[in-house]
Amino acid sequence: MALSSTGTSSTISGTFLNSGRYVGSARSSRSALILRTRNDSGVRWLRRIGVGGAKLGYIAAKPIALVLRTINAFALGARKVNPKAEVHVIFTGDWTLPVREAESVNALAGAGCDVIACHIDSPKVVIENAEARGIKTCGHNTDQARLAPKGFITGAELKYITIYKSYSEKIVNGEKLPNLYEGGFDRDMVQNTAFGAGATDAARTAAMAATAEIKGGAPIFVGPLKDNKGKTVIEKTLGLYEPSLWGMDYLIEGVAGSVT
Repeated sequence: MALSSTGTSSTISGTFLNSGRYVGSARSSRSALILRTRNDSGVRWLRRIGVGGAKLGYIAAKPIALVLRTINAFALGARKVNPKAEVHVIFTGDWTLPVREAESVNALAGAGCDVIACHIDSPKVVIENAEARGIKTCGHNTDQARLAPKGFITGAELKYITIYKSYSEKIVNGEKLPNLYEGGFDRDMVQNTAFGAGATDAARTAAMAATAEIKGGAPIFVGPLKDNKGKTVIEKTLGLYEPSLWGMDYLIEGVAGSVT
């Protein structure tokens, strides 16, 4: 997660665009805030650790860098558990298309996916429809466990309270807001949703161990890595805060889908 600011502020408001970006404005003529995730991909990687299955589904809005990064991290987590695992991706074309999202769940169910995750603004549709089909799910942005009492595993959440508390304290103390503030598990800025009934004991143990690794700085994108067309796209291991990750324009090996 990263927050950049062009000035000082007293009130923050804005609109969620997706789990990795929050665009808002401060009630001051000198300020504008942009909040984006640096380690949301870490949560997505972790939530696949220890969960069985060789065919997973992923419903996403658009093939932009942030979304591709989270899909690829999800796939790496899956293949860490099962090297033969495949993640089947469907891009709906926009952030909120309930009918298309429901159709995508049905398509992935028909393809034999046993777990479905998503990166859209309306995860409720995906979680509820997958639950109705008897498919396990991973949530997005907020806690959706109550929507899938039988199949919910965990989810990727941002801890906005951490950044809001930090910035409000600086404002109260008259301190200058930093131009860039980023972090992940190591700065308590992301978290996994509490495990649901769909998470096995093995999954919980493995995910907790992986969380500790990420908190310690363990990288997610360990090179060399190829895209799903066989081209080497990451030659060396990239750290959690590697700037080039924001330019990701490919799906890695193990992901069935296309960015075009």
